[in-house]
Amino acid sequence: MTALQKIQKEVQAMGTGSILRELEGGMRPGLCESFDMRVAFTDRNKVIDQLVEKRSHELHMKTVLELKTGVRVWKT
Repeated sequence: MTALQKIQKEVQAMGTGSILRELEGGMRPGLCESFDMRVAFTDRNKVIDQLVEKRSHELHMKTVLELKTGVRVWKT
């Protein structure tokens, strides 16, 4: 299984709300009701693709940094 396939599988197993939280960098206090509505109206496939792309980009940047510095950035 490639890294991209692993990311895709992990993201697909997540709830839509969790995907949105990760894409947005966390929850903001006081937005529960509007956030619930946003989750209800979100195109799940679209946010899955966005999060897979985000994680893939982060993995790529980590790899590039490790190759340039020779230092392991974090474990995956």
